[in-house]
Order: sequence, then structure tokens, then C-alpha cells
Amino acid sequence: PLTTYFVERLSKKLNLPELQIDKECLDFFRSYSWPGNVRELRNAIERAAIFCDEGIIRVRDLPPQIARSDTTVRQSDSTQLMTLAEIEMDHIEKVLKFTAGNRTHAAKILGIGLSTLWRKLKTRVLS
Repeated sequence: PLTTYFVERLSKKLNLPELQIDKECLDFFRSYSWPGNVRELRNAIERAAIFCDEGIIRVRDLPPQIARSDTTVRQSDSTQLMTLAEIEMDHIEKVLKFTAGNRTHAAKILGIGLSTLWRKLKTRVLS
């Protein structure tokens, strides 16, 4: 299946040990409608690979908008809401942690140029 293909490809691309997908997550992949088609699946697997523990991708590692299978918009306390810039910086920090601070590798995972990553980090420091 495509999930296996993307996991194997990502493991090679990022020079990671072979990733696994747990049964619950595989079942979820099969039941989800994938409105974004193959690109959405690939992006979900890439994100999950970054956030997974012990090389095992679980439903909790998937992007929140996918993992939350209900489409009900939940009301949040305004103190819990983050700006898009804050969410982006949070993600950048998680990727940097995943790469043990290797900015070149982090930029590759994020799909941005190294200079773009530097600029975003510089903006964070100045804030």
C-alpha cells in the first residue's frame, strides 16, 4: 500500500531506521476519507515520522486536523489559541529537537531553504 511506500521512502530520505505503523493507525488510514488525496497522506506520514516515539507511527502522531476524525469545531478558551506564527515556530522547534539541532537537516524536513529557516529563527529571537 501507499503507506508502506511513503514510510520506506521517508526512512531512506531522512536516513532513519525503518519506521513502523501500528495497527490502529493503519486502520485509521484505511477509514479516513483523505480529501487531500495522496499529498495529504504523504504529508501526514512525514509529520508523524517526526513526532513518533521509538520509530512507531501512531494516530496521536498524525496532524491534529486528521487525527480528529470528527469535524465538529470545538470552542477553545482564547488563552489556548495560538497565532499561526506561534504554531509555525512551535513546529520548527520540534523539528530542531528531532534533528538534535541540525539546521540543515531541519530545513530539509520542513521543506524550506536553510536561509528561510535562519530568518524564521532570527525573527523568534527578536520577538
